[in-house]
Amino acid sequence: MPTTMKDIKDLAKKLEKFDSELLELAKQPDRVIEVNRDGVITHWQAATILSQAVHHAIEHRCQAVTALEFKGYKAPDLDDYDVWGYELSTK
Repeated sequence: MPTTMKDIKDLAKKLEKFDSELLELAKQPDRVIEVNRDGVITHWQAATILSQAVHHAIEHRCQAVTALEFKGYKAPDLDDYDVWGYELSTK
């Protein structure tokens, strides 16, 4: 958990790297990935893993909004940051 501005900046750099990696993975054709979790082998479509990463990030945004509202802050409306609005803003 970051406790200083330096910690937040360091975390932001790591997250930017992860974001770039996910964007590069999304450009690749779908494929099956073998996952070894504690000796148990499973197979997943890469698209499933990428989708989970996106949905997991949404969960954290919702948690952050809830925490802000609980503390009395006016939190951003997450509906203002939907993918369709982003697409329109880039045209």
